[in-house]
Amino acid sequence: MEESVAENEEQSRDRVSVRQRGGSSIGTTDETSAGTSQPASQLGQLFYQMQLLRDEVQRLNGALEEQQHRIERLAREQHERYLGLDKRIVELSGASPDASADDRFDRRGVGTDRQIQQPGAAPTERIAYESAYQKMERREYEAAGQGFQQLIEAYPNGQFTPNAFYWLGELHRKNGDPESARQSFVQVVTLYPDHSKVPDALYKLGVVYAQLDELALAIEYLDRVLSEYPDSTAAGLAEQHAAELR
Repeated sequence: MEESVAENEEQSRDRVSVRQRGGSSIGTTDETSAGTSQPASQLGQLFYQMQLLRDEVQRLNGALEEQQHRIERLAREQHERYLGLDKRIVELSGASPDASADDRFDRRGVGTDRQIQQPGAAPTERIAYESAYQKMERREYEAAGQGFQQLIEAYPNGQFTPNAFYWLGELHRKNGDPESARQSFVQVVTLYPDHSKVPDALYKLGVVYAQLDELALAIEYLDRVLSEYPDSTAAGLAEQHAAELR
């Protein structure tokens, strides 16, 4: 009888020990699972944040490319519009046979040369200027540019020298050389601040600076036309061009 009781107690102790070991094992398993799931959750959050950042960068790149495309399109349209300006002016001038040669070349107020009909210049200077201008009207641009350059060198203080600088700048611009055009227009503004060509030269400086991707300077010169020469015919063109650049 005593042996049976002792045997039962020993079996009970064994069952309790087994349960304790089982509980300890289960606890260890749960802790391991929790420790493994926590880093996995953090990695998932980091991956999600990286995806968001990548999407934002792609969106910003797309917006930047769109803005660059718009700027390039505006510059190209402006360049094409001015390349065809002389042709349209000449066609429109057919209804006005009394217009001067300079008016026919640019009726929109940029570059009208009334001085060609005024007295005061030396006969040789007048002949040189008229010859260069007529070549420009016939679209003999290279010969016209050489004529204006020769006039500038021969008559540095001549009556037509500011006009020659202006038209030389215009020829450079039409030939796709905005930097040389800029240099010629700057001569008009700097050396002849009281000349009638200054508003036109300021406007053309705004145009060429836009072609050189110097938009801040382009707008600055266009605004100068509006503020300093609001009643000039170049002011309307400057206002329109500045609005396109802003």
